Amino acid sequence: NFFFDKYTVSKILAKAQVVNGDITNNNLFIEPFSEKIDVVINSAAYVKHYGDYDKFYKVNVLGVQNIINYCIKNNARLIQMSTLSVSGNILESGQTLQVDMAKDTPFDEKTLYINQNIENVYVNTKFMAEVKIFEAIINSGLNANIVRLGNLTGRLSDGKFQPNVEDNAFSNRIKSLVLLKAMSEEMYKKYIEMTPIDVVSSAINKIVEIKDKNIVYHLFNHNHIPMPYLVNFLSSLGLNIKVLNKSDFIDLIRECLKNEDKLHLIQGIIPDIAEDGSLEYNDTIIIKSDISQSILQNVGFKWPVLDDNYLLKYLKYLQKINFINLTEENDG
Repeated sequence: NFFFDKYTVSKILAKAQVVNGDITNNNLFIEPFSEKIDVVINSAAYVKHYGDYDKFYKVNVLGVQNIINYCIKNNARLIQMSTLSVSGNILESGQTLQVDMAKDTPFDEKTLYINQNIENVYVNTKFMAEVKIFEAIINSGLNANIVRLGNLTGRLSDGKFQPNVEDNAFSNRIKSLVLLKAMSEEMYKKYIEMTPIDVVSSAINKIVEIKDKNIVYHLFNHNHIPMPYLVNFLSSLGLNIKVLNKSDFIDLIRECLKNEDKLHLIQGIIPDIAEDGSLEYNDTIIIKSDISQSILQNVGFKWPVLDDNYLLKYLKYLQKINFINLTEENDG
């Protein structure tokens, strides 16, 4: 009922059977269920970017192992929702930093480990889940696809997003940008990637129907939004973002860190702050999706170019749920 109106929900339930389950249980299903399942799409995960490792491991690794066992036993196809964070590229939704990698190191659908940093608890457990799936494909004949998702954002249709938006890393960065009204020159040279959830859902539906030997898909909107475009858009809403040199931006961050009344301004970017007070958004790893794009284009799917209209819907939704305040007098 969160994403759809009552009429749409009733139409879905007319064709769907809802069964309670728990992927951390060996049997998966809490209620009796014996229907034949042909395809399992696993989007269950513990998605925070920090916290108790055991909680992440239980859901993201052991939970996936239980699903693998079920699919092998019942000859079902597994479509696992993973994340492009496993690549080590923070600009494509990850939280890891990669400072020891050669510039423009490619990471495509045939890549798994290239010595990227996967120490973050979320990234590490999602990576381990991928390893378990590959092992099951090789050793047990599991029929599976891994779908690495990019930076999921609100629906293209209306901007509506996940109910626990406060746990979303990108949304928190946007919130801090709005509150601080400032960014560094280094960040100004970057881009943002936004993958609307209804668009990526359409792509996943296409993958379910595809009969292809390809195993891994990279689903992210490769039509990036340059940071200057975002800054100009926010300016059109009356939110003027100052672009500061590195020294001035570090001074601003340090001031917020020392002042309890200003700490909330940078809450969304604290995981990204380096020891010297700068923000580390390293994009030396280049995400490639040529294989995925080619396959999806053959079945009529294309990623949209996002414009002011979408940005406004996305931000207006965040304002509607009181996550951000778009007024110029906003002081947090």
